[in-house]
Amino acid sequence: MARTKKKSARSPVVYTNYMLNIFSNFKKAGLLDDIGNFIDIGAQQIWRNTDYEIENFISTFGGSASKEEISEWFKKFGPFPPARFLFDKINMPYDCLDSSAETRSSVKGLNFDLNFDQAPDHMREVFDFVCDIGTLEHVFNQENSFNVCHDLTKPGGQMLHYLPSIGFSDAAYFHCLPRLYADIAEQNEYEEDGMWYHFTHSDDLVEWDPEILKHVDLTALSMHSIDIVALWRRTSKNKFKNPVLDEKSFKLSGYKRHIMNILCDALKYDMIKGIKSVADLGEQPVSTKKASSQFKEFISMLGGQAPDTPVTNSASMYEAAGVKHRSISLSDIASDQIAKGDEKYDFVTNLGVSDKIFNFGRVFQRMHEITEVGGTMMHVVPFFGNDDNSYYSIMPTLMEEMAIVNGYRILGAWLYVDGMDSALFWDDNHFRWLDLKISNLEGNAYYIVLFNKRYDSEFNIPFQFKYRGLRSEETSQRYHLNLNGENVVDWPLRKVDSRRELVGRVLGQYAQRPLTKPRSLYRSRFLSMTGAKKQTKDFL
Repeated sequence: MARTKKKSARSPVVYTNYMLNIFSNFKKAGLLDDIGNFIDIGAQQIWRNTDYEIENFISTFGGSASKEEISEWFKKFGPFPPARFLFDKINMPYDCLDSSAETRSSVKGLNFDLNFDQAPDHMREVFDFVCDIGTLEHVFNQENSFNVCHDLTKPGGQMLHYLPSIGFSDAAYFHCLPRLYADIAEQNEYEEDGMWYHFTHSDDLVEWDPEILKHVDLTALSMHSIDIVALWRRTSKNKFKNPVLDEKSFKLSGYKRHIMNILCDALKYDMIKGIKSVADLGEQPVSTKKASSQFKEFISMLGGQAPDTPVTNSASMYEAAGVKHRSISLSDIASDQIAKGDEKYDFVTNLGVSDKIFNFGRVFQRMHEITEVGGTMMHVVPFFGNDDNSYYSIMPTLMEEMAIVNGYRILGAWLYVDGMDSALFWDDNHFRWLDLKISNLEGNAYYIVLFNKRYDSEFNIPFQFKYRGLRSEETSQRYHLNLNGENVVDWPLRKVDSRRELVGRVLGQYAQRPLTKPRSLYRSRFLSMTGAKKQTKDFL
């Protein structure tokens, strides 16, 4: 019985009917000529496909399969037959790299983890086509993931990255923004064979244009999800180069009214107890617009006195409060110059910085290392929007699971939309209730979270919880969990039913008292933009 369950478990990556149609259309358009071999990143399976889409794919690539053969796949393997069967029918050498317990799609059966492993020597520069459909957005180590895809591809070969850009908060660790694709391609001299938007459940691709979302009547309720599809061709034997976002081309989030509301409440309710030293990632600006009283209150609560002239940056604000302060430059962050043995601080902030660093995981690791035990980390990360000034939108799923494996106490979490005066206390579901149109937003939405670092321990890399049951035991042994101050292998906790249950078992619940719950703001700002009023009473 247990074995049957394992066989029918859903893979994190699947060839849907529209994905097969897109491949078929690429082939008919001459974009997939001269492919001698093929490798998937992730153990792909076939899902929700009709016989027609499967037959069309196979015949388009020069093969044939009877309806009886296809039916037998589903009878034998349930709703998710291995993708390898498709490629067997078109006589194309096929493999995949995956960390699953049973990589049935794989020919060689290599157990592989994108967080840790590099492309094996015998597979470097071997493949004509490297396919990443819905895999990399679940992996913490982005630097290694894109590196592996690059190394597997032979010069002249193609890479397909098919990753979410906008969508709901619980499907992935992050979403890729257009700027990331453009900078990776430019830095590595890739030829772009095409870049498109894909709107979920559509068989069509829309050629990417930076202005397109302004002209599409999309709402938060309908966005599960919008993907960006990029087809690249490797042109050289050069090693992979990390993209670097030009510091002059973007602005940092900075200290604004909603941030100061949260910080003042956190001090007022003793969530944060004493700040004697602060490290800001980036030279953070200060905006006192509509917030002069909040800044004065914050400085006063830290034991200082607000100056007569307005503060213009975080350094002057903390100087007035008598608090030791350091700004860590973006160039030092991007080049990983925050030393592990660096001085530690009571309060470390990431106000719109990690999303601009290609290997954002290392930023989180360095923040952990320079935060005092008992200290606080504040993250403000893009959650939703079409911002050309970031590489990623970072999802609450990642932040919560990073807290789980490192034993952080979650002091509070919020949703903020540009143009609002305050932030909404985060709820896993309330963003789904809001019928927000992209064209109505004045900017982006942000996820804000405060972590309390409780233990002096090594930083632990998260593995997305919803896919933990698919891992092999060998892979699971590489991941650790901080349980009451002791780092243990998280393998024994595989049977926990949900991430929320794990939060309860490992961390305790979120802080009981919401630090900001703006009832009037929710009514005035959001209800005018939504028809979804049913849940309002429960939320308030």
